[in-house]
Amino acid sequence: MTCETEQNGQKSKPGRPRGTVNKPAAMRDRETPFGKYITRHRLVVGKTQRQCAAEAGVALTTWSNYETGDITPDVTTCHRIAPVLGLGWYEVAAKARPAEAKLLRGLGEQGGNSK
Repeated sequence: MTCETEQNGQKSKPGRPRGTVNKPAAMRDRETPFGKYITRHRLVVGKTQRQCAAEAGVALTTWSNYETGDITPDVTTCHRIAPVLGLGWYEVAAKARPAEAKLLRGLGEQGGNSK
């Protein structure tokens, strides 16, 4: 038995209000510490995903996938993401790629180029 209501001549199922988005359980389970981290910082700086993606030079879908945990950026992209969120590159890289970031930081401290 389905209960439907009419709004503006269109039928809609009861439940959450039209136009709202709730993440399905499967998507919530995929979120990663990195995804939560950049989402939190994006909200703090008051930017949309579209703005962040444009400023970091990545596609909107790519940025969205970072936030949901479907993918993580490489260290080079972390360099571009960091200033968008007002963070240091190592801080971002350490969340996205901890082993690589640690290695690069170690090389930088030994006189290598860490930029």
